[in-house]
Amino acid sequence: RLIETAEIAANAAALGPLTAAQMMSRDLVAVVPDTPLPELAARFRAHRFKTLPVIGHDGHFIGIVSQSALVGLSDPDLTANQLLESPLKTITPQTPLAEVVTLLADGGQQALPVVEGQRLIGLITRSDLIALLSAPKP
Repeated sequence: RLIETAEIAANAAALGPLTAAQMMSRDLVAVVPDTPLPELAARFRAHRFKTLPVIGHDGHFIGIVSQSALVGLSDPDLTANQLLESPLKTITPQTPLAEVVTLLADGGQQALPVVEGQRLIGLITRSDLIALLSAPKP
């Protein structure tokens, strides 16, 4: 816990007051729970994403499917709902980026859904963080 606390403090100092809302991707490609495996595979190929959010027909956030969950599968009747990552951490728009770095650095998730209530409003991926952390500082 001490090392984790020190990492959060170091990240906070480096990132300042930035929040998830300032970094999240807002233009999201999502699927519905009954999206079949062949369509999931096509979306992953078309967009070259590592994760796809799953949104209910009523618009609420359900979870995420990782591209790696499809490896070796061929049953066309499998759906996004059956391939959801679990457990899944989510964040709010107000979550400090220092905390986001810590959550994504543990390797448990490729992306963090940004939610307000039950609605998905954004996504932050490991690739987003790598780009931020490796960008030249002004």
